[in-house]
Amino acid sequence: VQLPSISSSRDLLGAARVLIAAVQTGELTPLEGEKVMALLERCQKLFVSVYLEERIEALEQKVMPS
Repeated sequence: VQLPSISSSRDLLGAARVLIAAVQTGELTPLEGEKVMALLERCQKLFVSVYLEERIEALEQKVMPS
């Protein structure tokens, strides 16, 4: 399965759509699809972690400028 490039959390939705279609058409088994989806979910968690860290750093700079 050729997933689209993923450079942001928004891209994960497109990847999930491709993945679901691949399972629906039999290109991937449901178990294979589940494993790839788990990787996409982990990727989403990383995007959220980075986003939150950046937000916290920005707020800290506003409250406690250097």
